[in-house]
Amino acid sequence: MPPTLRGGNGRRPAPIERGVRSERPSTPVYEERQRSITESTVKMQGVRIARDRLLDFMSDARFHSAYELDRVEGIKLGDWTVLMRELIEYGYGFGRRGNSFILRERRLAEKAQDLAELLAGVDARVEEDMNRLHEREKAEREVQVRQGVVEPSLAETAQLPVSLGYQAGRMVGEDDVEPGEDDPGFDLSSDLVKMPEEHDRLVISIDPKGCVLSARLSVTSTFAILAKKKAGKTYLAMVIAEEYLRHGLPFVVIDPTGVWWGLRSLANGTASPWSLLIFGGKRGDIAIKSTDGAKVASAIIAAWPKPAIVDLSRMPSDEQHLFVADFCTRLYVENERPIHIFFDEADESMPQSPDSSFKHQRRCLAACDQVVRRGRVKGLGATLITQRPAVIHKNVLSQIDGYFLLQLAAPHDLDAVETWLKPVVTNMSERNACLRELPRLGRGDVYFVQNGEGTVAMVRFLVRPKETFNSSRTPTMDDPNPPTPGLSLVEASVLADAMKIFDGGGDEDES
Repeated sequence: MPPTLRGGNGRRPAPIERGVRSERPSTPVYEERQRSITESTVKMQGVRIARDRLLDFMSDARFHSAYELDRVEGIKLGDWTVLMRELIEYGYGFGRRGNSFILRERRLAEKAQDLAELLAGVDARVEEDMNRLHEREKAEREVQVRQGVVEPSLAETAQLPVSLGYQAGRMVGEDDVEPGEDDPGFDLSSDLVKMPEEHDRLVISIDPKGCVLSARLSVTSTFAILAKKKAGKTYLAMVIAEEYLRHGLPFVVIDPTGVWWGLRSLANGTASPWSLLIFGGKRGDIAIKSTDGAKVASAIIAAWPKPAIVDLSRMPSDEQHLFVADFCTRLYVENERPIHIFFDEADESMPQSPDSSFKHQRRCLAACDQVVRRGRVKGLGATLITQRPAVIHKNVLSQIDGYFLLQLAAPHDLDAVETWLKPVVTNMSERNACLRELPRLGRGDVYFVQNGEGTVAMVRFLVRPKETFNSSRTPTMDDPNPPTPGLSLVEASVLADAMKIFDGGGDEDES
């Protein structure tokens, strides 16, 4: 005899009648598919490509209207409601405003949402832009908080935009500027600039005032972008690089994974107006080998201020270490002008504990450490990008001027961040609010913490969309061979000068 199901009171549940309609009111979303209560059955589940499409579409930390969700490419009309149920079962949740939804991760011990209640009254036929409404309401409340009309919440205290000023080459917070007793007006037009000029601003947030930094001062500053896999760390770094291109500022990217070439194309696939010199990789202008690190450094110095990408994706790890060690050593010795270095996957070049099986990794660490800790006197700034802050060398992290913190969930990584935040963010409530939020941040949601001389700035913002091609996107089974976009060309004179250094043969290998 088959087993029978019993309720929590030990009694057998009442029999279920087939064909009885639910008493819940239907919504326009369900009007063509009125639900019926039937006996539960277990069905074989196929590949969840459609669910993954919806997850990818909504993983941008923005509201999406039911109208948009009903028209996501690759999903059948009306199926988005079923896919939302599956995402809820897999630990996700949804926020709702009007007819729009935003994806989030369900908090610990939080009950799964009731889909019928979540969708009650939703009309997928209505278009709306809830993001614009949300940003307008947020801006209005921000004004009210600043004017003292309403008291800021704890979360808003950590999220308020911070205006950074610059005096004698150092950063100061807005609260550090106090009018003197004999000068109530306090002349800001002298040596203090309260906000970077329009032509000197790094616009990296959706709200142009969300995170304001001086483009020129950032070139010789040191930053770290810390985030777990798929949280958008490389995406944010590329947005910063776009701002450098817009301002005509010099930088070089150490790219161990071969994903930065998209800076030479626009998002629509056409060639970008900016040209970058690419060394190595599938799309390189000049082929390189592991012993060419010093030559590449000399070529980049000679081409200044031309930005460059050094693609090491075709070298195994030990060869990458040899290249980076030679590159950083030569750059530190020869360079005399401002240039910013993006170290992608920085934990590979600057590990806390070098792997003895890699014979060049320890020398690579020493060379990178010299650039990060002492490079400013040589005009060198750096951005370290890593998904494992716990394993990057602490001597290097201790020299960072500002941290971009995206989603982090591993306990060891959160401990590493907390260790740095404690002496920097002395307000315990703000620090704890940041640490609580880090595991729950959506893609592109960022805390920026800057430790200037005598001041601390802390702000939360959403990263603006990229203008260049997203070459760091993950390949999918649905699109394994995406079309190659058009690439901007490098000036013939720049390429010829770089080739002279390679053909000259004057450098000895520094292995």
